[in-house]
Amino acid sequence: ILGDGNLCQNGLNKSPSRFRLKVKDKAFADTFQKAVENLGFHCQRRLVYQKGRKYHLAAFDSIELARYWLETPLERKISVAFVYPESFIKGIYESEGSLFKKNYDYNSYRLTMNMGNERLMYSVYGYLIGQNYNCNFNRIKKPQENYLDMMRVELSGLKDIIKFLTQFQPCIKNKAEGIPSQQELKLWACVETRDASPNM
Repeated sequence: ILGDGNLCQNGLNKSPSRFRLKVKDKAFADTFQKAVENLGFHCQRRLVYQKGRKYHLAAFDSIELARYWLETPLERKISVAFVYPESFIKGIYESEGSLFKKNYDYNSYRLTMNMGNERLMYSVYGYLIGQNYNCNFNRIKKPQENYLDMMRVELSGLKDIIKFLTQFQPCIKNKAEGIPSQQELKLWACVETRDASPNM
């Protein structure tokens, strides 16, 4: 809900009670459905088309959960989310993250997460720092007057990117066009370590 999801009316109740996730990646929707059904809810699935693009929609209804979500302050939501930090950060990355390389240098890869909520993103940053990641926290100024500033958490360097992908196991955005496979990344990281070692 803090990422690609939303809470809306289901057509039967005046108060919002339907949680929805609409994404392009089927694997993301599949993971959401599995998590929802593990909690005992029935998850509805269908395809929707907007502007010629196909999206996977997953939705479930819960009046009680919707009431809790609407009545709970953000600080409390963040505290509850970080009871399960790996699942939470995995969801943030899958919703709002990117994996790319800046140029043809094999060590110029970047993994980023961007959201407008400063408190939430600083909590993500603080957790990663506590896990010994080398990462940065930056404010990206809004491009237009009616836009929000974006808060960016960024990792660079193969070792930390491999560590992140291994620890959080995202079902999407674990590879991208121009990005080597995780096996290649590991091989290159070994080469990097060997080259950095002092001559014996």
